[in-house]
Order: sequence, then structure tokens, then C-alpha cells
Amino acid sequence: MVPLPDDYTKAETFLYFVSNERFENKVIFNASLPTKELGKNLIIVGSVSINGILCVTSEDVKERKVVLWNPATDELKVVPPSPVESVTRYRYCKPQIHGFGYDYVRDDYKLIRYVRFKTKDLVYEDYTIPADTVPTDPVWEIYSLSSNSWRTLNMEMPMLKVPATDVEIVRFYLDGMCHWWTQGESHRECCYNAYLVS
Repeated sequence: MVPLPDDYTKAETFLYFVSNERFENKVIFNASLPTKELGKNLIIVGSVSINGILCVTSEDVKERKVVLWNPATDELKVVPPSPVESVTRYRYCKPQIHGFGYDYVRDDYKLIRYVRFKTKDLVYEDYTIPADTVPTDPVWEIYSLSSNSWRTLNMEMPMLKVPATDVEIVRFYLDGMCHWWTQGESHRECCYNAYLVS
């Protein structure tokens, strides 16, 4: 996360790209952070660049926007909201970006996320809609830059969590693809996933 002070226009902020095994090569970019689109508190997904492109989101949970940004060229692509984000008056949408990567087979950049829902209190006040009819099951979604669209992945993939803290295990990147572990049928079983190229 890149927290910015209230007087951001006066603050000095640096963005470095580092490479080499010992991170000896570093390049500083004097590009403007996408604060106009996202606000002041930015999160670089996975803290990685894929072919020079960063997936950046905001810390604002109410309106979690996402941009794909190339600081070298200052090109910016605002990712459109998905159909499941069309928040009804009966539920909240809580998307959690899980990974950003490059699909070498389809020559496409993709973003995968896990979306949870919470029923709003209004459901219990509006008797015309039974509360149990408002869908709240979490879903996985994938965004394709080439089609500029989201699609829902029809799969069940429970998140693997650290038992003592209930914190989800962090993803890792290999050759531009996002990978992570999920929980299997039993709590002792783990599964390896790399669904970003699906």
C-alpha cells in the first residue's frame, strides 16, 4: 500500500522498478500516481509489475476501483465494474483482488478476484423480498483486458487460511502468473492453483 499524506501535491513520492537477483538495477519513475481515479491510499496488487504494468486499487472498500497502469508510458486503463458489482438495494459487494498476471497462451492480461456478499438490513425491513432469496454465496471472477469484460468462474475454491490467525495465505508470482494454495476437502489437504490463465 502507498499511503499518501493529505497534502499530496507537496509530498515527494518515488516509484522504483527493481530487477536482477540482488535488486541491483533500479529505475525511478517520475510518473503521476493515479490518485485522480483512485484517491490517495493506493494498493499495488501483489506488489509486482507484470511486463511493466501495475494493477492498482484503492483502499476505499465502498467503491473499490481498479486500474491497470504503466508508469513508463503513463497509460492508464480503468477496469469496468463487473455485473455482480451492480449492488442491489439488498446486498453489499465485497471484492477482494487475488491476482494479476499475463496469459501467454491468449496474449492477454487478466485479473482474478474473490467476491463476497453481505445482506443489507433493508432486506429484513422489506417484506416483499424474502431474505433467503437474495444471493450471498461468494463467487470467483476473472477480468480480461483484451475483451474488457468480467466473467464468473463456475468453481468452488475455498481459501486456505493460517489456522491461528484466520488470515488468507499470500499469493506468489512466477513467470508473470499468479499462483496460490487453497483448502481441500479436509483442513489438512492443500491444492495448488494457477487459474489466472483459465
